Amino acid sequence: MRLGELPATDPDFTNSLTVLDKQLAVSTPSGTGYYRYGNAATAGSADGYGDCSTTNSQTACTAAGEPWPTTDVGTGHLWPVLSGERAESAIATGDRSTAASLLSFMIKSASGVGLVPEQVWEDPDLPASPYGSDPTTASIGFTDGQAAGSASPLTWAQAQELRLITDLGQNRTVDRPALTTARYVTHGAPAAATVTLTSPASGATLESSTATVTGSTTPVRPWWSRPTTPTPGPPRTPSAPRRPPTARSRRPSPSASAPTSSPPRRPPPPGPPATRRPPSSATSPAAAPCST
Repeated sequence: MRLGELPATDPDFTNSLTVLDKQLAVSTPSGTGYYRYGNAATAGSADGYGDCSTTNSQTACTAAGEPWPTTDVGTGHLWPVLSGERAESAIATGDRSTAASLLSFMIKSASGVGLVPEQVWEDPDLPASPYGSDPTTASIGFTDGQAAGSASPLTWAQAQELRLITDLGQNRTVDRPALTTARYVTHGAPAAATVTLTSPASGATLESSTATVTGSTTPVRPWWSRPTTPTPGPPRTPSAPRRPPTARSRRPSPSASAPTSSPPRRPPPPGPPATRRPPSSATSPAAAPCST
């Protein structure tokens, strides 16, 4: 659902949440956590990866608090990252209260300065082994609802907490791919795809253990190339018919009624007679002698 492959209203998805809460959820003083797998949380953990618990456990380890790496046999505990994922499902279904409660569990069960661990101890408190005990079997001490002896922080659990905080702030799953959501949720799968079989023939009896089936079908167009039906708008109101053009009388312009002549030019005002200076000898050619 978070990756956009199913809508939050899908019945298989909503039913799976009911089963998850019944079979894998465990209540602790810090809140509700989840096992990785199993079919009866009331019977204890069925996961063999983690510090050994001999109380409410379905695993085969025998030394309470024994580290897992020394024998590869232990008891798995609650994974805060799964509480974060369950919280995102709650946001998708509109259950902000559950989402906020699961975020509170992640914060309260963190170690150190808010480091989200890989696993959280869900069994009764177990004291630390005395100083000098065999380190391969010694308990480091565990508290119900607090970090177990696993990696802390588990980087993807820490990232899940940050993403959940953002989801709650925006009241939606922010890290949901738009492409898969458009393909599988917004547009959905085609309702049907007709298949015509050509072999084996209808009613044929098959005596071999295998058979080749051939046929044909019409390919289903991907959602981004399917034609869309435009939304009809309101009916258009027919406009009034335009009036035909009519002849109009126009006043003749002055230029069209009678030719006009330009007014006479006014003579320049009288003044002293202009005198012409003789050309300079330096710049004019010599006068030619005249003969009489």
